[in-house]
Amino acid sequence: MTGDAQSAAEKVAELSPEVAVIELKLLDGDGPAVIERIAAEGPGTRVMLLCGHPDAEAIYQALEAGAVGCLFKEQDAEEISAAIAAAGRGEAAFDPRAAELIARQLQNRRRRDGAELTKRERSVLKLTADGFSSERVAAELSVSQSTVKNHLSHIYAKLGVASAAAAVSEAMRLDLLG
Repeated sequence: MTGDAQSAAEKVAELSPEVAVIELKLLDGDGPAVIERIAAEGPGTRVMLLCGHPDAEAIYQALEAGAVGCLFKEQDAEEISAAIAAAGRGEAAFDPRAAELIARQLQNRRRRDGAELTKRERSVLKLTADGFSSERVAAELSVSQSTVKNHLSHIYAKLGVASAAAAVSEAMRLDLLG
């Protein structure tokens, strides 16, 4: 057991355990970086991620870095032991909540990747998010109202929504308005 990222990576390299349980937020570094380092140094250790709270993005990053499963601290000892044993047998082991978070994260990434808005669509969406009516958006961008409505229609399709409010909400959630 270690308390920081450097010590964790060194201890795994030294001991070459079959399974290492890495805390998502180590004291002086982040879990995904340690997992990536363990995978790069290649001791053959399978890494289980241990989380204190659900963080979909961090869990996703840890899996990309090479983790084979994810557990939550509040799971009982029997569940944690079974998951570690499964990892030792070469199986993936996930708390059902972690699996759900990962699925949602994959869907969000797919949507975000598929939500490639044109520069003009982003302008229309930004002005809509600022509370401008279609008429005012058209005036601001020196286009017709029907052009604005066409852009909004394309935006709705790309974001999988049916209204301006939903488009703004989804764009905010996907961080497309930045």
